[in-house]
Amino acid sequence: MTKPELIPLVDGQHLNLACIKLLNQEWPRSDGSREHSQKKSCRASPPMSLLYILKNEAGAEELVGHVRICKLPNREKACWVESLIVSQEKRGTGLGRALMDDTELFVRRFGFDEVFLCTEDKQGFYERCGYVVCEPILHSTAATSVFPLINNLALEKS
Repeated sequence: MTKPELIPLVDGQHLNLACIKLLNQEWPRSDGSREHSQKKSCRASPPMSLLYILKNEAGAEELVGHVRICKLPNREKACWVESLIVSQEKRGTGLGRALMDDTELFVRRFGFDEVFLCTEDKQGFYERCGYVVCEPILHSTAATSVFPLINNLALEKS
């Protein structure tokens, strides 16, 4: 198997429908609702969606995974990872671990040196990737542009 490539959704918009289908394998929503959230993540910087793509010898692309990264309030060097998924037919092949490894490398481009996530049913997978349980943290998938305003308001009240 060739090594997959991790690209921002903004650079792979031609795969948006495949991405919607992939995400709906695990977290079903209407296509319209999914398209709306994908538009908000179609950016070159966090919050952003990333696509994991395999190319065959002829150059045809196959979407095999997805992950979304977001900034965290009050943690300048940390990010939140969510909506990590590998297509059902590719699970058990090592692509999930490879996607996590590549995501960790990718987020360093933005100065992040800590990654946080939440899972209900995949704790064993993330532990095998080196993650440990921690205390709950402040997290929001809302527009992260409000965080600097919140921080400024907190400073003004001090």
